[in-house]
Amino acid sequence: MAHLEIAQDWLHIRLGMYEKVLTVHGSLTVNLTHIRKVDPHPKAPEAVDLVNFSGTYVPGRVVAGTETTRGDRLFITLLGSAFINLAWLGLIGGPQWWALVVCLAYAAAVFRYV
Repeated sequence: MAHLEIAQDWLHIRLGMYEKVLTVHGSLTVNLTHIRKVDPHPKAPEAVDLVNFSGTYVPGRVVAGTETTRGDRLFITLLGSAFINLAWLGLIGGPQWWALVVCLAYAAAVFRYV
């Protein structure tokens, strides 16, 4: 079972062995300003919970936003745009201008929602 502790502006989450296996993460320390949602009713683990690379989800307890900077979002946008363009060339092979439109929409979504 996870143990939660609030000290100053930080939430310290000490995970039990079961949660460590499900989240692929050890204990977490999260700034309270990054907490987006707290669910006091734990739910049964789902198959999606078994594949969690970010480690910011403790089943049934808390969803913490992962802090990103503008530089992080720019890197994510450039990397995603490269893959969009490669997929466009490989699958469609048409004018690359339409891939640019898709990349701009992707960039707007990344900077808005990530």
